[in-house]
Amino acid sequence: SEAAKAVFAERFPYAERNERKGQLHIGRLEFYVDSPLIDEYGDEFDFRGTFVVDKKTCTISMESLGKTETVTLDRKSMNKLLKSVIHYYEVFCWKEDYICEAYDDDHSVWKIHIEYLNGETQDIQSSDDLPYKVEELAEELLGYFEHDEFDDEEFDNEEFDEDTDDNYEDEDG
Repeated sequence: SEAAKAVFAERFPYAERNERKGQLHIGRLEFYVDSPLIDEYGDEFDFRGTFVVDKKTCTISMESLGKTETVTLDRKSMNKLLKSVIHYYEVFCWKEDYICEAYDDDHSVWKIHIEYLNGETQDIQSSDDLPYKVEELAEELLGYFEHDEFDDEEFDNEEFDEDTDDNYEDEDG
């Protein structure tokens, strides 16, 4: 009965949401952000770009400042990422959880397009500031593109060997 469903929904407000999580599997998502983000050092910086996460090709691409970078994940990492988008970020609930109003003349601060494997699609956008989980997802995806200075090919261990005196100027000289 409807009354029993209402009581159940009131007593277990997340039961329906949790049930939905098990039914949704993302095939592809496009995620645009135009807002300050926080980098790995805790510094704020302006970011405008689009992430595309594609389950089939196991790739994440980021288009920003006129250039596109792509990283390829192994299947397990891709599945884990897409599962977290549903189970942790609860992206399928963003429209209900956040005020998502964007008017034609407003500039979207963020928008996401999701294609689920069951054929459903979802489009959500907002002109408001980034809610915490939206910002957190943007920063997680950005993390796949942060270059560790020690990974750069320019930094070659042979160029600087701490054990040789050749790297230090002669103090007498």
